[in-house]
Amino acid sequence: MKKFETLFLHVGLEKTGTTSIQRALDVHRDEFEKLGYYYPQAFAVGRNTLLAAMFHPNPNKKPNFKLAIEKRGGTQEAHIAHMQALLESEFQRTQATNLVLSSEFIAAQCDIGALKSFCDQLAEKTKVVLYLREQGSLILSLHSTRVKGGGAEFGTLGHIENEVLPSFLDFKDIISRLEKHYDRSDIEVRLFDRRELVNGDAIDDFVSVIGVQAEKGEFWIDRLNESLSHTGIELLKEVNNYMPPIIESERNRGRLLLIDDMVELDGSGDFGKYTLSENQVATIGKLTKSTNEWVRKNYFKDRPNLFDTTGRTGKGEITPEQTIDYSARLLARAYERIWALERAAKRQGLKIGTDLLPFKSQSKVVTPAPRSGSHTTSHSNINRVIIHIGRHKSGTSTVQHFFKDNREFYDKAGILFPLSGTNKTTVAHHDIAMLCNQSVRENSKLLELSQGVSDEVKDHHNTILISSEAFQNLTKKKPLRQFLAPFSSAEIEVVCYVREFADYMVSSFRQAVQNQIRFQTFGEFSRHQYQVKLFLSLWSDIGNLKLRWFHPQLLKNSDVVDDFLEQNGLPDPNLREKPTKNPSIGGNLLWLKLAANKALIPFPGYSDMARLAQHRVEFREPFYIPEKRIASLRASTKYNKIFEKKLGPVPYETWEHNDSLPNDSRLAEDLKFLEDSFPKIDFRSLLAYQKEGRGWFV
Repeated sequence: MKKFETLFLHVGLEKTGTTSIQRALDVHRDEFEKLGYYYPQAFAVGRNTLLAAMFHPNPNKKPNFKLAIEKRGGTQEAHIAHMQALLESEFQRTQATNLVLSSEFIAAQCDIGALKSFCDQLAEKTKVVLYLREQGSLILSLHSTRVKGGGAEFGTLGHIENEVLPSFLDFKDIISRLEKHYDRSDIEVRLFDRRELVNGDAIDDFVSVIGVQAEKGEFWIDRLNESLSHTGIELLKEVNNYMPPIIESERNRGRLLLIDDMVELDGSGDFGKYTLSENQVATIGKLTKSTNEWVRKNYFKDRPNLFDTTGRTGKGEITPEQTIDYSARLLARAYERIWALERAAKRQGLKIGTDLLPFKSQSKVVTPAPRSGSHTTSHSNINRVIIHIGRHKSGTSTVQHFFKDNREFYDKAGILFPLSGTNKTTVAHHDIAMLCNQSVRENSKLLELSQGVSDEVKDHHNTILISSEAFQNLTKKKPLRQFLAPFSSAEIEVVCYVREFADYMVSSFRQAVQNQIRFQTFGEFSRHQYQVKLFLSLWSDIGNLKLRWFHPQLLKNSDVVDDFLEQNGLPDPNLREKPTKNPSIGGNLLWLKLAANKALIPFPGYSDMARLAQHRVEFREPFYIPEKRIASLRASTKYNKIFEKKLGPVPYETWEHNDSLPNDSRLAEDLKFLEDSFPKIDFRSLLAYQKEGRGWFV
């Protein structure tokens, strides 16, 4: 078996960002391997029990370890042999010189001596890395996790002293067990506290520890298992009385969606941080004083105390206003989701409760059903498959409507814009894109769509074009490759138009306000992060990635369709007008819609707002943003830097010349126009937010 130079063994302790670190290693696997660090798939996220099961003294007493072993030979010895064979096969394919292993089951459940012997076979030297979290903070996080799991209280301090402390909080015991087999100089102890971590982030810190020189957020992933706020925890305790975690042996999906909404809502910071009382802090301090002092003396001699416990006390009161506001936002999100399902069902001609299965795509594909018992046919006449990734606000709807309106022209020219994956009312291949993000073994529907496209191919076709905004959310390559299997002889070309970052954020915010009933200020919206490197890496592996700036000065004839046709060598029917298919709302219409989201009152629908913006220029004007704010927004990400390196410079827009919202000078006229157009809607009640609303767009 190949022997690496260094093995970094991450001993993941409870609530110290372990899953986030593992996910980052998994998501950015190719990037790490190029840098010389290999994270084996055999022990990746979801399989990290397999490592600990190899070295647990009594694995059959642990249900998750027992199950792992039963699937791989029935004995621990057979399991070890199976995993070694997998690793040997993997290691033959990598040129990396460093190995990274991570598991949260090592500290308390492994025979460290046996684990070390195994690690010595894999690498010349091993560096052990573990993170310690201040025990009061750890208890609060465990409490939040327990409530999210369906419990009500974490337990008394007596329970903590007798059961929790030995398992999670006695750091001296955990490190002493490691020191019996590793030199202290080979153990890297880090403090899990934003004030101590590199860039305040566990992933950035871990990357730095293993020796990777990276910029802030370079290996960013969506945050996992975030703790709830004080308001959220107290509310969820009550919800747990009515929404069990398990229903008929299945996880309660409704409850999981509720918790997702609560975690996102708590990210606003508006609802109080859950803290310990002074008495609890004092009691925990007594219980952990000895173990913490031992760690400090041996690993942090220059610190007066191991942890800074500032901010752990003083649990604030929850006001009725906070609770009502929190509950109202959750209700709005829940009904927004229900309405989205109903709209999706209506578009596809389905009935909720019969045709529509929750959380699964049920496209009514306009194509013959697959032939019984048949397999997809390979089409040698198809030499190009063009995948158009329709990023939001980059002319996507215009391109899609153009090809829909000219489907017959392009069909005669040998270019298939398939019906499969669309339905009678949509123009894009959203079902294909969404199904490409599902697991392969549950993806028979995707294979049906692949067969459907294959059945549409005729002898004269040489090119297939598919387009969807949902492709920008793709995280898996294998399902898409399965979909493309019938066209294995074709060159895969991936086309994507991108906006400059600030322009993208402003346009996307306007679209989000128009399309959703969620209240979110521009400041909150613009905190979203974008995994540009992951996006580029994934799509470059799929095909020949062709990027273009979406900016009038850089498009042929300032038109995205003309540019799309020229860049991809496609014929032009020269029989079209050039309307704006998807104008974003602006001006006072944007402010009023955001105020309606805040007040949770009815407002004209998406299509009505689009028509208003199409025919009334005041309702599609952008809003004022100070230049310093825009400069700060651009400086917060490497988005522009990455794309400019590939595509060259792009003109930077400014929003200083636009009117602030609400625009008082036009408000009376705009309100009258809207009241005349929609007499049943109480627009004037939104004037109550006129003062507050001035801060929503900064």
